[in-house]
Amino acid sequence: IYDGASWQVMSENGKDGKDGKDGKDGVDGKDGQNGLGLVWKGELEAAPSDAETNWAYYNSTEKKSFIYDGSAWLVLAKDGAQGEKGADGQNGKDGTNGTNGTDGGTSAGFVWKGELDANPSEPQTNWAYYNKTDKKAYIYDGAKWSILAQDGKDGQNGTNGTNGENGTDGVGITWKGTLTAAPASPQKGWAYYNSTDKKSYIHDGSAWQLLAQDGANGADGVGISWKGESASAPEEPENGWAYYDTEKKASYIYDGENWQVIAKDGKDAEPAEKVYEFSVSSTKKVAFSSGNLQYNRNTNTFQFAENQIQYLGKQGTKADVIDLFCWGTGNNPTNTNATETSFTDWGSKINDGKNWFTLSKDEWDYLINHNTKAWKTVNSVNGLVILPDGCTLNIANSDWATLAAAGAVFLPCGTKTYGEYWSSSPDPVNAELAYYLYFDSDGRVFVLDDRRDYGMSVRLVRSL
Repeated sequence: IYDGASWQVMSENGKDGKDGKDGKDGVDGKDGQNGLGLVWKGELEAAPSDAETNWAYYNSTEKKSFIYDGSAWLVLAKDGAQGEKGADGQNGKDGTNGTNGTDGGTSAGFVWKGELDANPSEPQTNWAYYNKTDKKAYIYDGAKWSILAQDGKDGQNGTNGTNGENGTDGVGITWKGTLTAAPASPQKGWAYYNSTDKKSYIHDGSAWQLLAQDGANGADGVGISWKGESASAPEEPENGWAYYDTEKKASYIYDGENWQVIAKDGKDAEPAEKVYEFSVSSTKKVAFSSGNLQYNRNTNTFQFAENQIQYLGKQGTKADVIDLFCWGTGNNPTNTNATETSFTDWGSKINDGKNWFTLSKDEWDYLINHNTKAWKTVNSVNGLVILPDGCTLNIANSDWATLAAAGAVFLPCGTKTYGEYWSSSPDPVNAELAYYLYFDSDGRVFVLDDRRDYGMSVRLVRSL
């Protein structure tokens, strides 16, 4: 083979026998695919150092040619044994010269691109790499990536190893207390605190071993020097100065560099809700809810109006929030044709722990006959004002703010000239009727009965 300067022996032929007859010319073969080029390093006694893929050489010691595949030297060829001399054949006639074959393309060596997660961009012919994702090596043939090699499958898991032997049982500690010296005749696991050297020891069966020792004393603390109350921090502070800031409502201490918060004022507690009493019998007092009962169809829950004056006048499915109900419809508040035979109190559906309920016929009667009441218009909303027990304000001559501050209850009816509020009592004779509180702009206030399928307001109370 030609190494660029001279021809080197790659292998030697046996001696020629006599020429046989010329055979006929064979048909030209198809052009072969481009191969990978060799880099011939000549005739050497040993493999060249720092070898690169496709380096090749003839080993004059072993009489073999080798090629480097990127990781090891592989035998490329070796000298053949000299064959036996054959019998001379008769000279044949000269054969016709065959047609010259087409020149093969120039071969190119591998260009290794290393380990990658995906194909390298803009590849060139004979670029190769190892794909870490699918565990395969690829080579680019000028048009596509082809598999060069791939990882073998993992072998089967080996048999689990035998469990190890159990460890030796540990030794417990026997505490001997605080002593000025080690106790005599110690046993393994004895421990004590030595008050002389400020250390704890444990005996391991042959000698005392250090178990723990006292820590070093901490630095002395700095006392607080209280500077009183001030709207700002005192000037030229020293470490440990402290004061109360009347503007920020907080106490501060100086740490030598900055003022640090010691404490802040707490928020004032919310004032307790004042409860106003309304007698509904000679032995029973109640408190009214903060507004009329409402039902939210979107959330399927009962709620109280935003305030005592709010009145929607909506029933059934005509609005998302309604505040008029047929009698006893705690279970079906949107039913407008209800003729309930039994009363389901709306108050039982409000789960705030206050046990709300609807006043009975007799309780409404007792209330309107013992407490001051009057028709009044508040913020363009008509309704009935009822004063709590013991309140003697003149309703007509007092504004609503004064009445509300005194604990008055307002039963709104919107722009109507009368109001109707359900009781929990059915008519004992007619199963289609139930009792309710009636009032109007003429000053009439009494308890009547009417059809249970009429839409009326509900105002809940709780016992005191």
